[in-house]
Amino acid sequence: MHCTTQTFNLCYGHRLLGETGKPSQVHGHSATVILTLQNTTLNERGQVYPKTKVEETIGSWITNDLDHSLILCNTDPLLPALNSLNERVYVMHENPTEENLARLIYTRATGYGLPVESVEVWDTENTRAIYTRDPEETENTDA
Repeated sequence: MHCTTQTFNLCYGHRLLGETGKPSQVHGHSATVILTLQNTTLNERGQVYPKTKVEETIGSWITNDLDHSLILCNTDPLLPALNSLNERVYVMHENPTEENLARLIYTRATGYGLPVESVEVWDTENTRAIYTRDPEETENTDA
């Protein structure tokens, strides 16, 4: 099995509904996303998947949609005010925890056809969440 990783950095703000203390307040992170791709074979150029395609797809989406955004749950009462001020907000259907962000990025990357094994989101230098491929999923060998 062949694996390769690509790292992306993003800055984002969020708050967690239902929490108390600091997590319930709007705050920010400088996060690192580690995308691991896996395939049983290499393409004709000897790659798991072309790095330029990774940058053009999931890399662009992370930069354009998540980086420097306030990421909020769709039920957050701040949304109407922020939308009326035309603030940069990315809306999720669930709390924007690092676990849910890892799954969101994984889902988006697989939607682009990337052979994703896992996505790690490090929201501090000491904490990370990992979302991995379900063993029942079939592998994407198109590169």
